[in-house]
Formats: sequence, structure tokens, C-alpha cells
Amino acid sequence: MTQCERVLAYMDQHGGITQMDANRLSITRLAARIYDLRQRGIEIIEEPVTGKNEYGPYRCSRYKRAVQG
Repeated sequence: MTQCERVLAYMDQHGGITQMDANRLSITRLAARIYDLRQRGIEIIEEPVTGKNEYGPYRCSRYKRAVQG
């Protein structure tokens, strides 16, 4: 299974993916895989995510498939 296939499967199963999720799948360049998927014609939405961890507040992106229909 390719990295792009793993990203799509994860998004379908969990509703979206962040870089932290991708790291658990051994994908270190999530934005590059999102670019590849968009080049294939797959519509993907990027939404901002904020949170807080032991180092303080953080921001990242969550990618999910666009709703068809």
C-alpha cells in the first residue's frame, strides 16, 4: 500500500488526518502526499486545528476529503 493510499484510507476511516496522525503511519511529509492526491483530482479540504500540549498552544492543519454530492 502506498503512502497516498494509506492517507486516503485513514481519512475515510477517521474523517480526517493531521501530521501527528500521519507520523504514526510513518508518513513524515503529509503535505506532499496531500499535494499528490490533489494532483490526481481528489478534492481535499484543509482546516485549521488548535490545541494545547505540554509545550503550550499549537496550530496545525487537518485534511479531509471534500463532501461529494
